[in-house]
Amino acid sequence: MILTYNYEDLQNIKKQMQMKNIKSDEKIYYFIKVVKDTLEFMFENNLTNKSKKDLEKELLEFKNELLKHTTLSYKQLESQYKYKYITTKDCYINSM
Repeated sequence: MILTYNYEDLQNIKKQMQMKNIKSDEKIYYFIKVVKDTLEFMFENNLTNKSKKDLEKELLEFKNELLKHTTLSYKQLESQYKYKYITTKDCYINSM
């Protein structure tokens, strides 16, 4: 899922996600996954002037911030939820 096509909007969405009181490991995984997908989409389609390295660093910082809410690593979360159907409830979607 792509959250937005606008890099500045993505920054606001990420802040909203970080400010939520996340209690679900599934939601943590989902938030990280959608931000990762969005950053990859932005890079592949030249929607930001950031380098791939900058975007990877940004994702790592975001991931670390959300992983503070769980005792599991991202790899553990991924193995648990990668193939599980997750609804879009409580997602932040921003249209163009």
